[in-house]
Amino acid sequence: MTWGGLLVETRNLPTATELTVKAYPLDGCGRPRTGEPPRGRFLVRRQGYLEPLDYHAGRPVTVTGRLAASAETRIGETPLILPLLDEAVVQLWPDPTRPARGWPGPLSRPAISIGIGGGSGHVGGGIGIGF
Repeated sequence: MTWGGLLVETRNLPTATELTVKAYPLDGCGRPRTGEPPRGRFLVRRQGYLEPLDYHAGRPVTVTGRLAASAETRIGETPLILPLLDEAVVQLWPDPTRPARGWPGPLSRPAISIGIGGGSGHVGGGIGIGF
């Protein structure tokens, strides 16, 4: 299954990391459409350690994994049973709260770059457009 949304919490366990995600529908590229109404929450379990500074609250993610029934969790004092994606592969999307490296302003799309290079008697160039 592939689901996505915004990270709510990252918990490092002894042998795995558990993520709580606020679910949103995905666009054609698999990116969460956070302008749409949320669709609840789900849990993600991945073996090993994930750095909470990279996997922080508000970061957009897309997750592909095996639906492993459900798991119990708490939001504040409220106990909940949420669907759990296990053996998950997590795609982090660019952090909307941080500017791109080397660029002082806020992220804007589309991003356009131009490059020229040469060597061994050859010269080349290119234009890149990112969305």
